Amino acid sequence: MQYSKTEFAARKLTQGSSLIEVLVALIIFSIGMLGIVGVQLSHSRSAQITNQFIQANLIVTNLANRLILNKQHIFTTQTQGLSHSYFFPESYDFAQLGGCQGSHYQCFCLEPPINITNCRTTTNLNISLCNNTQVALFDIYEVSCMLALMSNDATISIHPTVLNTTSVLLEIALIWPSLSSPQTTKSSGCQQTLQALNKAVTRYVCYSQQLVLTEATYES
Repeated sequence: MQYSKTEFAARKLTQGSSLIEVLVALIIFSIGMLGIVGVQLSHSRSAQITNQFIQANLIVTNLANRLILNKQHIFTTQTQGLSHSYFFPESYDFAQLGGCQGSHYQCFCLEPPINITNCRTTTNLNISLCNNTQVALFDIYEVSCMLALMSNDATISIHPTVLNTTSVLLEIALIWPSLSSPQTTKSSGCQQTLQALNKAVTRYVCYSQQLVLTEATYES
């Protein structure tokens, strides 16, 4: 079949228009897909942040319970004017050991070190198996492994304030790298921890709890 010049030009124009429509449709589809991917990434990041706060709460609460069980040892060192190993941030940081090229949990937590007495029977912590000092070292080791599961860069510290002869206020602060902008907090424990670690201007998040220990009871 032969086309006149007018019909041929119209046919070419129609084909060109169809191609443009396809390209426009592809562009719109691509923009839509990018939007969907962006929303999914945003939701994924939000879920990860929420999960980290849940982990932080579990770790800090676990440590608080351990401090309650071993509070007499804490009072003994406090009345002697000593700073307990519980209160040293470096106690919970495997980075000081060096020699680990990957996860601190994989390097240091799959097998307890020989200098740590195992104070646990099956799944239950049994304080009667160890003396107070051994319990403290075991507590610090297990909490350090919980931190290592969360992040190699997670750090925990305890800031004690003696209220009177029978009670002490403990603020437990846990910090870890932030996925977004730097987080600010009014918590004195968080501020002290960040400043001590020179991380006040970097992207870190902090979670803290306060615990009041007394010789007879406790309040949190």
